[in-house]
Amino acid sequence: MQTRNSSTIIPVKTWASCVANTLSKIQIPITRSVNRSCSILCLRAASGRQANIPGKSSQKSLSCPLFFKAVHRYLRPETAQGHFLNFSRLLEFNNGRVPFASAQIGRSFRNEISPRAGLLRVREFTMAEIEHYVDPEDKRHERFREVKDVKVVLLDRHVQSSGSTETKKMSVGDAVAAGTIANETLGYFIARIYQFLVKIGINEGRLRFRQHMANEMAHYATDCWDAEIHNSTGWTECVGCADRAAYDLTVHSQRTGHPLVVRQALKEPIVTEREVPEFNKKVLGKTFGKDSAVVQSIVGEMTETRLLELKRNLAEGYVT
Repeated sequence: MQTRNSSTIIPVKTWASCVANTLSKIQIPITRSVNRSCSILCLRAASGRQANIPGKSSQKSLSCPLFFKAVHRYLRPETAQGHFLNFSRLLEFNNGRVPFASAQIGRSFRNEISPRAGLLRVREFTMAEIEHYVDPEDKRHERFREVKDVKVVLLDRHVQSSGSTETKKMSVGDAVAAGTIANETLGYFIARIYQFLVKIGINEGRLRFRQHMANEMAHYATDCWDAEIHNSTGWTECVGCADRAAYDLTVHSQRTGHPLVVRQALKEPIVTEREVPEFNKKVLGKTFGKDSAVVQSIVGEMTETRLLELKRNLAEGYVT
C-alpha cells in the first residue's frame, strides 16, 4: 500500500516514520495510541504554532486534537411517551375524569442502517399521535353510533394466517359486533381515520386496514390495525391504530413509583373481606426485640393464602 504526494511516492511505513521524526523535532510527544489522522493534525497544529499561524475562526494558536470519552445519547422513536409522562397533568386538566385524549406533533427517529425507498424509510421524520384514555373495563365510545355504519375494507389476522390476502368490506359496527375489531373505541378511530384519509384525497379503492398478526403485534398492544395505501411500491402503512391497554402507564408507574391511575367514585360501594395481619406490638417487641420490624414486614407481605395457613398453624400451636 502506498500514498501519493504531489512530487513523490513514499511507502506508508516510511511516511509514518517521517511524521514521528517531524513531531519529535518540534517537541510534541507521539504515542502508539495516536493514529495516523491524529498525527497529521498534530503535525499541522505544531507547524502552525511555530509559524505563528492562528486558527481561521478563533484567531488563536492551534492545539492538538483532544481525546474525550464518547457519551451515548438516545433519540425517541415515537412521540407517544410524551403523552404518558404527562398523564397526571393531563388527567388534572380533565378534572380527573376519563375518557379524554391528547394530541402531539413532533420529530421521531429510527435507526435505519440503510435509508431507502424515498421517504418511506428515513432516520428522522415528523409524526402526529393521539392517545385516547378510556376505562380498561369499559371501552365503549359515546359517539360510536355516529360512525358504526361507515364501511371499510378489512384484512384481518385470520385471513392472513391462512396465507390469503382476500379483503372484506364491512361496516365498523358489524366488525366490532363480530369481534374482528376489538372494541368500540378502536372501531371509532378506525372509522375516523378512514374518513380523514378519504377527505384529503386518498382513493378509497386503494385504501385498506390490515390487522397485525400475533407474530408481529407490538408487545404493548392487544389489537392493532394499519391503514395501508396501495401505490407503485405496493401496500404501504401510513397510519397505525392500536389498543395499547395500560402497558405504558403501568411500566412508568413501576419505574418511578408514581401512580398513574384514575380514581372514580362508585355509585354503590364495593365491600370485600380479606385476611390482614394485626400485631400486638407490645408482645411482639418483648418477644423479638429489634427483629420485630423484620417480622412485621415479612408477615405483611404474605399473600392471603399464606396468612390463612399461618393463622391455622398458630391456632394449632404450631409455630416455626
